[in-house]
Parts: sequence; structure tokens; C-alpha cells
Amino acid sequence: MFQIIALISMMFVGCSALTVTQAPADTAVLIGRNATIACIVTNKASSESVQWKFRSNGSSTFNPVTFDSNILGSATKYAIQTVYNLTIITAATSDEGVYRCTAGTTDYDAKLTVVDLPSSVSLTMNGAANAGTTVNLTCTANNGRPTPNLRWLINNVERTSSAILQTGSVSATGYGNSVSNLPLALTSDMDGQLAVCYVAYDGWNDAMNATLVLDINGSAAVRMSAVLVVLGMLFSLV
Repeated sequence: MFQIIALISMMFVGCSALTVTQAPADTAVLIGRNATIACIVTNKASSESVQWKFRSNGSSTFNPVTFDSNILGSATKYAIQTVYNLTIITAATSDEGVYRCTAGTTDYDAKLTVVDLPSSVSLTMNGAANAGTTVNLTCTANNGRPTPNLRWLINNVERTSSAILQTGSVSATGYGNSVSNLPLALTSDMDGQLAVCYVAYDGWNDAMNATLVLDINGSAAVRMSAVLVVLGMLFSLV
């Protein structure tokens, strides 16, 4: 009886199910650079497969890209890294859409956004910076594709939900401007704190930023405007 139980136990150990340890997540990449979307799989049996498919924006059809480590699409456009992360090579706007990793019988979807950063981002304050008053902070990102979201942090505390975001002048190719207005009630303990506006996309929350140093009972001086993404982030997208 003990031998039978031991044999059954060994059979179950040998039949571990396919596991996705890192599922795909929405990703943004600079136009012309490489993007990698994760789908890390362990315990894949020889009878199981991992497949990538792509549905372009405006389409309802998923087209096959890979089967396990085999590239079904263009070998100059796609590559498999590790097991089974998909790299999109030299990302173009035509590569935007939904990428689906089918691991075994389960689908995992992620959106890819191809970004051309705004030509500039600026942050201004309307009103005197006096404690006890409310001023309006305005962040403007010009000529970006797609028009970005704008995030607000005051002293490293998220304030985006209190802001009003508007986009305008969007061209047929998707380039446009984003403007966000944040009312801010000033207190004396805010003196010297940072107000930061981040240019953000799905999967990339800090592509560019502009910063004001709050000088309460004086004016807010621009410390940094139109700061491009940290080089380390750029390299991580290659």
C-alpha cells in the first residue's frame, strides 16, 4: 500500500500545471525603439504551448505572431526573449494595439502604445503664493503623440484626481496638446515643497516632467522644465 501511495504522489509531482509567473502588462515605448512585453511561463509540459497574437488598433482580428519559440510573423519585427517574453523591434505606430499571450488555455492581453514625446512640457502658477490662498497650477504638454495624460505630485503625494485634463488640436496623425489645471490650497508648511507634473502613458508614468519649487509668501520658481525621461528608463525600453 505504501508503494502505491508513493507512486501516486510522484505522478502528481510530475504533472505540475503550466504557470504564468509574470503576465503581460500595458506598455509604452518611444517610436523607433524596441519594446518587450512579458509573459514568463514555468512548468510547461511538452503537450502545452505558449502563443502570441496581435490585434492592431481598429481591428477585431488577432493574427498569430509566435508559437512557443517559433516566429510566425516577421523575424525582423518580433523576437522571443527568455520564456516567453515578446520583443517588438523598432516600434512603429503600426505596431500599436493589443498583444495576447495564450499560455496553455488562458489568454493574457496587454496594450502597446508607441509614443512620440511632446516637444515641450511647462508648468506655471497663476496667483500669488501666499499661505491661506488657492492658486491654479497649469501644466502644458505640446505636440505629443498620442496626447498624454498629465499626473500631479505635490511633495510626492498624488494629486491627479483633483486636476482637470483637457486635450486639443489633435491632428489626423494623432499629435496634439494636453493641458491640466490643478487648484492648490497653499499652507505655510508647503514652503520649499515640489510641485511636479508628469507626462504619462499607459505603462509609462514618468516620460517627461516639469517642476515648481513652492516659495510660499513669494513666487514659485521653475527649477526644471521639459525634462526628458531618465536615461535609465530609455535604456530599459531598448
